[in-house]
Amino acid sequence: MNRAQAADLATMLNNQRDMLKDPEYRKARLAQTRLTLPQTYPGLVAALGLSPDEAGRLFDMLADYQLQMETASMPLLINGQVDQAAMQESMRARNEIQHAQDDAVLGLLGSSKFAQWQDYQSTRMSRMQATTLSQTLEAAGQPLTAAQMQPLTDAMIAEQKRQTQDMQAAIRDIGSGTADAQARFADENLRLQEEKNHRVLDAVASSLNARQLEILKATFDQQAVMSRASNRLARQQAALQAQSQGQ
Repeated sequence: MNRAQAADLATMLNNQRDMLKDPEYRKARLAQTRLTLPQTYPGLVAALGLSPDEAGRLFDMLADYQLQMETASMPLLINGQVDQAAMQESMRARNEIQHAQDDAVLGLLGSSKFAQWQDYQSTRMSRMQATTLSQTLEAAGQPLTAAQMQPLTDAMIAEQKRQTQDMQAAIRDIGSGTADAQARFADENLRLQEEKNHRVLDAVASSLNARQLEILKATFDQQAVMSRASNRLARQQAALQAQSQGQ
């Protein structure tokens, strides 16, 4: 990032920070954020067994804390550089906001549903991935029924847990830090992702029709092609950097 770009970024962030202090702008952003939450927390209402009133109050609360977190996450740039003291303060503020949100959700839901909330949070990324795949199928004219969506979601959740363990094992075996280790880790990550995709397809094979399975496989194949290209580019850039440093 050159000086002009850094200056533009600093101006943009400062403007956003100032706009969020304006009550009308903040109210509009809060409403905008609130509208997106049912999509970014797919299946939450059913997973926790929330009533419409509970769901509304929870989403209202989450929208407010999400906006607080966004405000606290904006880095303070001085002469195009992140101010380290401000960054540490930002981390402290984000931790406080997270604790406050946890306490507020606990107060709203009670201990039993709060435990369900925590379990949901651990699977949220997988649920979002399943929703994205569902949207891909719908766009292709092959929408999933609720009965088909459930095994896809279950498969993604199971694979998330397995992949976390596999990635931890890969880090132990390969190590990290050197350019070679990073390249090997990227290749291993791609291999694990491809194995995950095969298992997901196997898990939903009896629930989806042939065309739906074909679309899912094509989507996974496209992702793999992009990941391989990204790995090659990263290797080339690392080699060029090493070459320039050696000259």
